[in-house]
Amino acid sequence: MVDIICWVVKNRSACPNLLVIANASVEDRQFWPFLLGLGYRGFNIFATIPDTDLPDDKTKTAERLM
Repeated sequence: MVDIICWVVKNRSACPNLLVIANASVEDRQFWPFLLGLGYRGFNIFATIPDTDLPDDKTKTAERLM
């Protein structure tokens, strides 16, 4: 997440696209809300979602990212 924050600081005025390919768990309580917050700030976020079934609350977060 630190690398993403550094990238955001450098590119915040351009509102660019961000493609995230990560092996993050759906239970990660910081990573997915962090990406969602970037989306609220005008960044277009494209992220991988693990192939496992998502719990209902995580599915809603994933749908907002999409």
